[in-house]
Amino acid sequence: MPTDQCVALTSETLHQLDRGKFSATLEAALQRVVQDCIDRPTDDRTRKVIVQFDVVPTYEEEDRVVYCDGAKAKYQVRARLPDWESKQLDFGVQRDGKLLFNEDAPDNHRQSTMEFEDADQVRSR
Repeated sequence: MPTDQCVALTSETLHQLDRGKFSATLEAALQRVVQDCIDRPTDDRTRKVIVQFDVVPTYEEEDRVVYCDGAKAKYQVRARLPDWESKQLDFGVQRDGKLLFNEDAPDNHRQSTMEFEDADQVRSR
């Protein structure tokens, strides 16, 4: 196999791997974790970008001598973000199995909503 067109895989050549798809995938994963930090700045749980290469040798056998003549490989780039979790909410339960919530008071479904008068009515008193 002619190797004059091949590039050695190093940290400096990773951007060329898979016609640039590796770099694009890595950048997208990094963007996801940064955007999650922006979206949830008070969540101090760890965000991770994981790069994994799985390499399996290929071999040839010649005169009962086995030697490695190459490798098959694939890569994975994963972004691990903390699950989104709300604070505890309060629900009522109906006999038909439905949950009831109060959109104005998520921590107490029994809370009644106070009706406020129009500001102009309050001022005129």
